Amino acid sequence: MTPYRRHLIGLPLQRSAFSTIDRAPALIGMTGVLPGDRLGVWLDDDGDLYLDRASIDRLAAALSVSLSPAFLEAMDRSLVASCVALEEATERCRRRAPEADAGEARRLLEELGTCIRALVPFGILSKFVPDVLCSALTAATGADIPTLRSESPGAVLTRESLALFMACDERGFPPERLLREWPRVPSVIADQVRGFCGTQAGFGPLRWEAPGYEDPLYVFGVLQAAFAGQDPAELSRRLGAGARARDASAARGLPAAGGELARVVILWLEFLERETWYVRRAFYVGMRPLLRRLLTEYRTHTCNVTAEDILFLELDELAAPRPDLARARARRAKYAGNSAYLAEHGLVADRLDEILGAA
Repeated sequence: MTPYRRHLIGLPLQRSAFSTIDRAPALIGMTGVLPGDRLGVWLDDDGDLYLDRASIDRLAAALSVSLSPAFLEAMDRSLVASCVALEEATERCRRRAPEADAGEARRLLEELGTCIRALVPFGILSKFVPDVLCSALTAATGADIPTLRSESPGAVLTRESLALFMACDERGFPPERLLREWPRVPSVIADQVRGFCGTQAGFGPLRWEAPGYEDPLYVFGVLQAAFAGQDPAELSRRLGAGARARDASAARGLPAAGGELARVVILWLEFLERETWYVRRAFYVGMRPLLRRLLTEYRTHTCNVTAEDILFLELDELAAPRPDLARARARRAKYAGNSAYLAEHGLVADRLDEILGAA
């Protein structure tokens, strides 16, 4: 079978978050449709994602005739609960990490891993569930697909990125200078950049090991590509006008047409905007500080354990006080040998060590 997405995920720690993706049907109440209630979807050891189109078509067909108000409400609750649970677990890990001992760190990582695994299958469902819902809405009402209830996360991120660009540029630090001199910049700029990165952590590539908005150098590159040579005042005016138009539209409320179905369509469209953000933020904000804590403990038993080693454990293996480093290093060697994956995603040799380096 040809992979649906080749080289989707390379890091074993992240791959282990996909271990329950075949259980997606039960999450939206679609039991009794597929054998064992398992969707034909899996991620292999090379990080390639496979989808059995026949099982997806079968589930989609069953879903299209099951969209009663009660069913839609239950599906809504399931998706929202999974998103909220992961956000809350992420923040709990962030708060507790500075004081957590090794035992608490392992317990928190187990809880966070459970929440990540519970949300990832919704990402698989998002490949076809929104299409089913939108088709049903159009067929029932003839109405256009409703817009999001507020500004998209991407629009908010763009506006806040522009604000950072303008603040740094006004102090004589355009992106090219930031790229050249970081972190040797005035403290007021460093504090603003780090605050931005902390707030926006979660936006970035699907792959955890690829840099994203948690990384100042990545941010500077984005600012340079997006805003260098542009008129900041004009950009700000356009972004502000778009925000006001969206706020006015939201204030008018949803159209009557579609009712509960329209509301659930919007919920899934909003999830599509943030599905990567939820899980990537869980890693960088919740998991990373706890992994640093465990790394310190591991080194009390095995002095030669490296920051890279811990990224080649799986979620369940983080619960062990003494991990199997031989297995982790075998995975690491296989990962390093996957030149196609590394080249495709622009991953450099020292990136893994940087992830768990000094905060």
